[in-house]
Amino acid sequence: MRRSTCSSLWFKLVGVFAAVTLLTLAGSLVIFFVISQGELARFLEQNSTSIQQILHGTQIANQEPIKIVTPEPGTEGIVEITVPLETALQESTARGGNQFLDNIQRALLLVIGFTTLLTIVAGTFLFRQITRPLARLETAALAIGDGQLDVRVPVTTIDEVGLVGKSFNQMADKLKVQEQIKRQMIADIAHELRTPLTVIQSNLEAMIDGLISPEEHELVEVHGEVLRLIRLTDSLRFLSLADAGQLQVKKDKVDIGGLIESVLHHLAPSAQEQGILLEGDYRAGSISVIGDEDKLRQALINLVDNGIRYSPTDGRVVIRAEQTRDTCHIHVTDNGPGIPPQDQPFIFERFWRGDQSRNRSTAGSGLGLAISKEIILLHGGSISVSSPQSGGTKFTISIPRR
Repeated sequence: MRRSTCSSLWFKLVGVFAAVTLLTLAGSLVIFFVISQGELARFLEQNSTSIQQILHGTQIANQEPIKIVTPEPGTEGIVEITVPLETALQESTARGGNQFLDNIQRALLLVIGFTTLLTIVAGTFLFRQITRPLARLETAALAIGDGQLDVRVPVTTIDEVGLVGKSFNQMADKLKVQEQIKRQMIADIAHELRTPLTVIQSNLEAMIDGLISPEEHELVEVHGEVLRLIRLTDSLRFLSLADAGQLQVKKDKVDIGGLIESVLHHLAPSAQEQGILLEGDYRAGSISVIGDEDKLRQALINLVDNGIRYSPTDGRVVIRAEQTRDTCHIHVTDNGPGIPPQDQPFIFERFWRGDQSRNRSTAGSGLGLAISKEIILLHGGSISVSSPQSGGTKFTISIPRR
């Protein structure tokens, strides 16, 4: 969102500075004018006769001298000094002028003191209005640091401080979501670990107590649960390495046709067991990319296995490859029940499964699609899903050819 100049914090600060300056200047001028006008009127009133005689050139030189009684310096007595009237008028006017200047100086100092105080008070109030959101932001940040993830700051402006507050609230929302995801992930991991461990424990205890004999099918079941634990721990380790940015990609030329053929061969027994038809639409050797063949195979296996698990008996899963000038596209399509629109934004999240009942016959660990996404992102590509209301799901992998 483009921010207008008038809503900029810089503009507000300059405006406050200008307002305080103009306010103090205007106040100073008004106070100084009032005090000066009063002092000037008082000066003119006290010395009006002398000033008029001096200005109009009155013939005061021929008038009688006047006697001025003044204390004698250094004694307690007084002396009478006879001075011409002209001199007496000049001295009287000079004394009045000096007193007038002294009063003006005191008035000026009073004005300076008052306006300084006014500037401090007005500036403090106005700048407090601007900095108050920062204080609220600091308080909220400390609360977030203490684990209070529900704390938010009120956003009342659209300047820089308001945008920071808005970003802070968005960050707090994401932190709360991440905290909920982390708690849910811990619960899901505990659930996924408990199921095979419970099966292994019960079977081994039954064998130890002699309730069942360690026959081949019992050992095969225990072995299957051990493999399930290994796959889960490998998946968690893969995602933790992806989060830490420690996954390594072996850069090599990968034949997409050969990759699809390998995936079809690997999943054919599983598809045949569930009555699912696997098909490939590709031309061997015609499409290639630069990447890690093992990791790309893992990503594609996860997508195809997802289609097999959710397709009905006698269903069909098709892998099709095509290319544009710079990109290779791999589509995995099934004719299962599809994914509801409200669930599609979440299917690549960890431990998310459309089958919330956790039916082991259909739902896996909920990590396969998340792993596929990390692998494709590691190759600079993208992965998307589409599912029409009529049913079926289509995953699309797009990888740069170079």
